[in-house]
Amino acid sequence: MARTTAQKAKKPRSEPRKRAKGPATRAGILALARNLFSVHGYHATGIADIFEASGLSKGAFYYHFHTKQALAMAILDEIPGAYERELIAPAAAMPSPGARLREMLRRAVALNRRGDWCNCQLLMTLAADLTDADGALHDRIAGMFSGMFDLWRDAVAAAQASGEVRADVSADVCAQWLVFTIMGFLLSKKLGGEHVPAEHVVEAALAFLGLAKGDGQKEMQG
Repeated sequence: MARTTAQKAKKPRSEPRKRAKGPATRAGILALARNLFSVHGYHATGIADIFEASGLSKGAFYYHFHTKQALAMAILDEIPGAYERELIAPAAAMPSPGARLREMLRRAVALNRRGDWCNCQLLMTLAADLTDADGALHDRIAGMFSGMFDLWRDAVAAAQASGEVRADVSADVCAQWLVFTIMGFLLSKKLGGEHVPAEHVVEAALAFLGLAKGDGQKEMQG
């Protein structure tokens, strides 16, 4: 009877293992690894670090991801959707190309003030960490940075075409400048502080472009 009772007592402990194979566990692994990679980098974060931080068994982890690279790729798969929801779609709702560009810049800074947002920091950290030897993962990051440049270039070009942004500086130059500005903010944040708040830098960039506060909306209203 004692053995039967003990065996029955063990059954509830099997339930967490079932849950460890569910989508909530996979999402938890992705969120945890995203944070670890963004802070420590890809190579400095081992699978053992993820086991320890998550409390999962090796079996539970490998049920979802067979390799660390597969985990990193899955994290990167989620990033375009996050940018669409948090940055691109809200900016697209603005009334003019200039207003959309302004909204994108301000949101880029605001997103990186949020404790739950580390996608930009992750991309920058991985870009610094990975080399050609990392193969497909390196190429994926390079492609995402190329896409980021295209996003800003197209936003600037649209605002130039609408007459809201100065046209004497090429959209390519402006886009690279804006990307460097955001990366500089992230680097300062990672090092522990900013000499000048990023919001002030963004407002200076907007003034240079000809997008002082509210200009786009005023033109549309006029």
